[in-house]
Amino acid sequence: MREIKHLKRELKKIYRENNIDNILSQILNIDIKDLYINKIYLSSEKEKEIKKILKKFKEGTPLPYLLKRVYFNDIELFIEEAVFIPRPETEIFALETVNLLKEISFHPERILDLGCGSGCIGLLMKKFFPKSEVFASDISIKACRVSKINSKKTNLKINIICTDMFSCFNKKFDLLISNPPYVKEEEFENLPEYVKKEPKRALYAGKDGLVFYRKIAEKIKRVLKDNGIIAIEIHPFLEKEIKEIFKNFTFLKEIYDLNGFKRGLIFKV
Repeated sequence: MREIKHLKRELKKIYRENNIDNILSQILNIDIKDLYINKIYLSSEKEKEIKKILKKFKEGTPLPYLLKRVYFNDIELFIEEAVFIPRPETEIFALETVNLLKEISFHPERILDLGCGSGCIGLLMKKFFPKSEVFASDISIKACRVSKINSKKTNLKINIICTDMFSCFNKKFDLLISNPPYVKEEEFENLPEYVKKEPKRALYAGKDGLVFYRKIAEKIKRVLKDNGIIAIEIHPFLEKEIKEIFKNFTFLKEIYDLNGFKRGLIFKV
């Protein structure tokens, strides 16, 4: 057993990571301040585990895949490789959607999280609208399995459907919310290698990045009720093109991320 501050000194020499404290706090699942305030001792087995994780992290594997967990609005989610990792931008987008719905007193009876990945958006919707019947769909079998695990883990009951887009829905929804793939062909080639470790079909959206927005706009009225609402996360530099795609819908709101980029658009049928 040795104190963590000694391991930190060793790790900083080896990895030269400016954010080693942040990484260690995530690995140990503790607040970063505890690394300074408390005396933390590690067994030799725990040291080996930490070094193994850091080695794989330096080789390019995203940390959430190594830890098998990620946080989304304080909801701890299980995550694994081949499932898209939830982003802070998506959390802001989902929370701002919730805020708007409450401002306009819109209480959705049925919600669809389209392309759910880990289930993060659908679970957040269930958290804030517990009386709503929430569905989460994805074409990826692995994503659907992870979403089911997270529904059980969080005790937020949502219905997981493994399907391509809208192909198996008969009843209509009051709200469709989605973070569709929107990376353009030329952008995909230049993505950091650690991002390319995530599933391509959760990122890539054709030559112009608009494939899935067109599909949603074309088919949405089949699954959305009259006066239903569409909330979509967007590529911040494709706003004009996406608004043009949804020009036949009533525009309600733009959502910005913490850097001031437009990250979401909300429309009404």
